[in-house]
Amino acid sequence: MKSMLIEGVAASNRLVAFGFAEEGPGAGVLAPSMTATEGPDGLRISGVTRTRSLARSMDLLIAGVTVPRADGAGEESALALVPTESDGVSVSEAGTEREQVTLDDVEVPPDLLVRASALDGRLDVLLTAGFAWYQLLMTGSHLGAASALVERVLLDNRVPESERVRLLVETEGAMSAAECVARRIDDGGPEESTLADSLYVRYCVQEALFRVVPRAVELLGDLDSTASDEVGHLATCANGLALQPPARFRMAGSLAAYLVDGPLTIA
Repeated sequence: MKSMLIEGVAASNRLVAFGFAEEGPGAGVLAPSMTATEGPDGLRISGVTRTRSLARSMDLLIAGVTVPRADGAGEESALALVPTESDGVSVSEAGTEREQVTLDDVEVPPDLLVRASALDGRLDVLLTAGFAWYQLLMTGSHLGAASALVERVLLDNRVPESERVRLLVETEGAMSAAECVARRIDDGGPEESTLADSLYVRYCVQEALFRVVPRAVELLGDLDSTASDEVGHLATCANGLALQPPARFRMAGSLAAYLVDGPLTIA
């Protein structure tokens, strides 16, 4: 079933949302607040998660959940693949640029659940790879929106050359840093140092976007209404990187410890 689902996502351009911004103290990717109970045809999941985007257009939600172990010995973490047309899935507003997704006794077949115990000791490797790629994908997505803004500035002859070159240098430098980490993953696999580098680059790009995006919007100036709406949309998309987990201030202690040979932990 998982193979059919993945093929359907690729072949039909389906949208997948990741719901790990959960409610409750200590909740997160590695300590999910969603819970599951055993049902006759699989597990029934209940809980709340929040996505930064796609909540109202997603076709599939991937969420962390605490489930009973198959051997009955306590509980374990798992990833649930939840088609959004499932009974019990609802979406509501939860503040600016946030949407709350509620699962109310949603039935999930066993084939759409990936348990930590089924990974045969590969959990750390998979988490390292997943976190590293997530940082790169989010960085690339938001940087791409910023690059589209900068491209419009470069094509505007009213903007002084010095300003155009300044924005180009900063944007291309940020993109080159992200591409370098991506090549490291392709060439040697995701190690802890690669994950650390992906975080360094993400936070560096985040700072660059704080400078580039408002300056690009200002330089584009008095556009017609259609172009202005497009610029506003791109600016909103580009500014979302700071909202992606893990937040820099939460990672400060972990990165400081890692720099003096401690373990890298995701806060």
